[in-house]
Amino acid sequence: MTVEEHWAVDELGSAVAEAVCSLRADIRCGPVAVADHFATGSVGHGHLVSRNGITAEAVVAHVKTALHAPFSV
Repeated sequence: MTVEEHWAVDELGSAVAEAVCSLRADIRCGPVAVADHFATGSVGHGHLVSRNGITAEAVVAHVKTALHAPFSV
């Protein structure tokens, strides 16, 4: 699981997914990143992180969901 405080497109998550695919192993991976929209009404970093689901609690929830989801290729 990669965590990025910006859009996930063509960033760290993409590089990790490419590397994992090259291993041809049963490894789950996925990004936690800012949704593809512009930030409006920001009152600081904490607000942006919370609004975009990049808090520690949200990352834990993403990981738990990924671990319990059926594996697909």
